[in-house]
Amino acid sequence: MGLPLRSEPHVLLVGYPNVRIKVCNCTHATLRQLSSSCLTSLIRQAIAAPQNPPFWQNEALNIQVLDPLTDLSDRIIYDDVREEQLKCVQQLLHCWGEQVRYSWLRLIKIIGVIRESYKIDLIQTSFKCFKLIVTDYLSTLPSDCYLACVETAASFGHQKQDLNIALSAIGSLLHLADFFVEQKNIPLVVSDSINSSIDLKELWICVFYKLADLCLDRRPAIRKSACQTLFNTIECHSEQFDEDTWSNLLWKVSLYVYRCLFYRIKSLLGVIFSHLAFYFRKHLDES
Repeated sequence: MGLPLRSEPHVLLVGYPNVRIKVCNCTHATLRQLSSSCLTSLIRQAIAAPQNPPFWQNEALNIQVLDPLTDLSDRIIYDDVREEQLKCVQQLLHCWGEQVRYSWLRLIKIIGVIRESYKIDLIQTSFKCFKLIVTDYLSTLPSDCYLACVETAASFGHQKQDLNIALSAIGSLLHLADFFVEQKNIPLVVSDSINSSIDLKELWICVFYKLADLCLDRRPAIRKSACQTLFNTIECHSEQFDEDTWSNLLWKVSLYVYRCLFYRIKSLLGVIFSHLAFYFRKHLDES
């Protein structure tokens, strides 16, 4: 039996999920673009439709309607599909950003999907969405979104498509660190990526660790900016640190940087010595 002609948008979204993804993932570009456009249009209609309780207060309905949106980046790699997905996310943030309640973590994770194959305009669009969340909605986010924000900012810092975005992402990490300092009593937050709880001090260490990792980036501008941001952040907020925080800074952050530098220098010296050995052997053979 087919779907009724006047089905509610969320009913249409729930039906035939495998078929829906297959069509959005097909190799025929026109069909793929049309299907992804129709899917995101249904999502917007389902959110805007009058409901009681309202859409953003209905967690179960959030899952039903937004699962297909998540699938567009989790299971499909085409740029045109990603473009439709990001357009939809942008509209959700601009139209309903003040009302989003249960789905912040989902939206942040969608935005944070970055692939080397993505065109630069996709990276720019997704970063605009992320900046909007961090600048306008950070104080309203559930605490379990904080770690996802840190990880997403670091991902934008590591992407190679746009250097300016990578530099701006380092600024976002600084903004997050400042925000965490202002939160005197952040409750334990659950991170589903590591299936454990973290507190305010561990959020700080996570920011510092991500900055330290960017200090080792191959791009000089990123290394310089990350190092300056890391040391400036520690200097500005050092009065807030207790003994455990300083210990973690030493053992988890500083030694991580030194260890990575040691192995890179060791590898570089190995290359240099191998070239020197080749040169001397060649010189001796000729003489």
